[in-house]
This record gives sequence, C-alpha cells and structure tokens, in this order.
Amino acid sequence: MSNYFVLAATGGLIILHAAQIQPKNTSSVLIANLLSIAVATIAYWACGFAFAIGDPSNSNIFLSHTRFFLIDATDADYATFVTQALILGLVIVIANTGFIARMRCWIYPIIITIVGGFLYPCAHHWVYTINGWLGQGITDNDDGKAVAFKFVDVYGAATIHVFGGSCALIGTIVIGSRRDRKDKRFTPLGGNVNPLIVIGGLLTIVGLVAKNNAGNLGIINNILGAYGSAIVSFLFKRIKNCGDTAGTKSLINGAIAGVVGVSCAPDHYHPYAGFVIGVVAGLAYVAWSALFRCCHIDDPTDSAAVHLGAGFWAAIAGPIFRKDTGIIYVSGTRESFSTFGWQLLGALAIFVWAGLTLFIIMLPFLCARCATYKDAALEGLDAYEHDDAAFPDRSQYSQDYDPGSSFDDIIPIKASFKIGSYDNEAIHAQVENGKPGFYGNVEA
Repeated sequence: MSNYFVLAATGGLIILHAAQIQPKNTSSVLIANLLSIAVATIAYWACGFAFAIGDPSNSNIFLSHTRFFLIDATDADYATFVTQALILGLVIVIANTGFIARMRCWIYPIIITIVGGFLYPCAHHWVYTINGWLGQGITDNDDGKAVAFKFVDVYGAATIHVFGGSCALIGTIVIGSRRDRKDKRFTPLGGNVNPLIVIGGLLTIVGLVAKNNAGNLGIINNILGAYGSAIVSFLFKRIKNCGDTAGTKSLINGAIAGVVGVSCAPDHYHPYAGFVIGVVAGLAYVAWSALFRCCHIDDPTDSAAVHLGAGFWAAIAGPIFRKDTGIIYVSGTRESFSTFGWQLLGALAIFVWAGLTLFIIMLPFLCARCATYKDAALEGLDAYEHDDAAFPDRSQYSQDYDPGSSFDDIIPIKASFKIGSYDNEAIHAQVENGKPGFYGNVEA
C-alpha cells in the first residue's frame, strides 16, 4: 500500500512545482518530469537495480554488480524493484527542480539516465546494503568494548531528500537564474496558482507521511513536525527578508520541510521531539531560502531549501533525539557523539557525491552553452519548445459563451494582459495581428 502513496507524493510534487512556475512554462515542467520518470525507471531496470542491490553476496562497499535487467531476479527482488523504482521517481522530481523552466528538454534524458542508473543507486547501496560502507559502519574500541557505528536512515532523509536537494541546488547554480529574475533586487517572479499549490502540497504531505509508515507514534511526529514547521516558516517568511513571501507557498513548503525533518526515524522520537525537530526544519528551510536569495541563486520552487536544508537536519537529528540512543537521553556519551559524527559524515558524503558528480555531468553542456535557450524567456518554453500551452488561449474559447454578448464584450481586445508577475506587451501585438497568446490574469 505504501507504494501507491509514494506515487501520490511524486504526483503531488509535480503539481506543486508546476503551480509555482509562471504559466508560460507550466507544460515544460510537466513534460520534463514525466519524461524524466520514464527514462529513470528504464535506466534503473537496466543497471540501477544491479548497482543498488543486486546480489548482496557479490558486492563491495561502493556498489553491487549483478542482476542487470533483472536477470536471475527472485520474486523478492521484483517486489524490491517496484518499491525502489517508485522512490526513484520521487527523487528525480526533487532533483529536476534545479532545471525546470530553463533547461532544454532533450538534455533531461541524458542527465536523468546517469542519475537514475548510477548516481542514486550507489548512494542507496552505501546506506541500505550489508556491504555498503555507511551501512556497514565502523567499529571503535570504547574502554575495551567494541562498539559499531552505523549510518541510520530509516525513511530516506539522506538518500531521498539530501540527494535530491543536492542535485536541485547544483542544477540551479549551473543553469543559472531565469532571465526574468536577473535584476538587482532579485525579486520573486510570482505566477503561483495557489489552489493547485494546496492540492499538490497536500498530496505530497500525505504521500510522504504514508511512505514513512512508522505506526501511530511516527504519524503523530510527522503531523506535529509538519504543523510546527509550517507555522515557523510562515512567520519568518512574512518578515520579507527570507525569500519569497507568498503565504500559501511558505505554509505548504514549510509543512513538507517538517515531514522531511522527522524522516530519519519518526517512530523513535517522543512527540515533543517530533515537534522540536519540525520547528528546526522550518528554520532550516527559511535560512537556506534566505541564503539563496542573498547569493542570487534562483531556486524556482524552493525545493533545494526544503529538501536539502530539512533533509540534512533530519539526518543529524536522529542521533540527537532518538529516545533509546540519542545524545540528550544518554548524557552525551562518547558513543552517542561518535554516532552523531558518523551520521554527519554520511550526509556530507551523499551531498558531495550528488553535487560533484552532477556538476561534472553538466560541465560539457555548460562549456558548449547549449543547456538553455537564449531567446525563450519572453515567450516561455511551452510555446517556444513544446508548442503545448498549459492553459487555453482566446482562440480555444467558444464565441457563443454568452448568447447576449460577444467575446469581445466580455474581454475587450484592448485589455492589458498580465502573465505571471509582469505585463507582456508582445501579447498585445500578437492579438492585434490575429495571433493567439497565452492569457493569465486579465485587467481591463
């Protein structure tokens, strides 16, 4: 059953991200994500599963190397493949936010094939297989007693959120800011469709909570973390010095950050700890978002701030707040601090692995200057690249909408058409010449 909820979370993120982009680029976001999920799944079937899991008896600390194309796979392997392929789709949608509304569509399959077929499987192998170097851990001698330190990430705080958020951050740095936003103030572009933000956000939250599937205590901690983070994010965003101040967007993204924040081991926290972790996750999201604004890093949907910021905190919150071995419950013993250090090292390793390798992959496109379109900013990728508008224009409305009025009586031809957060004078010229344009809000 949790597999279907992972699929719901993936679909919710696609809707959420598309609703935060200017209307002229909405279809490009949908197409890029759907295409990427299809390509990533095929790559995972071909070699990703073999690198991530394969046959545990034929693997090393870095990757496995058996059962390519699911050859000689067992029924248990098939079940594992389904679960992991759906989780990979979630990771890909998070990672894609670094490229959306800017990158050429034909580059997505190239990058996603490498991410889904090699980069993510390696990170998964490190953490969740017996021979992976993080899952295997290290053994230390504490007063003559051998103590093993292992990386604990029950529900993907590092492998899903840190990995995906790292890809999103490096992607948005390499691709650069949207041209509409390249001004001194670096103001948000707007274009948010708030009802769809709520729908997509709620689907995402429900899917992520169900993915964690940690029993009643885990659900309680997810809920408390989400609400605490949402309130903190909303309050700080209203200060207007922490990135986009849109209230609906900050509440939804804040709630997602709270669920991400407790995802390391939600069923091992007391309820008060779940709330505290959620509040800190909200602060992490706001802090990363403010840092991106100061550095003029254009994170269109705040996904890097949500998933990388809150995910990194989630990975290190486990060894602090776990009610059996957490630092605050065992009086800060050497063993608990060593566990914290190993957990921090693992999160940093996944961040560096995802970010550095993605940068190397993007480098040829960056040098060739072929990653983006120079002249698509005004028209938008929906029209320029796909010829597939997300919202209908005037030519697709019936002239018989109102028997007593013509369409020109309802929406005058001389109206000022506003798309997203800026007036597009080119649309006027297109309409005057009989050419359809993309309509956003209409102001007489």
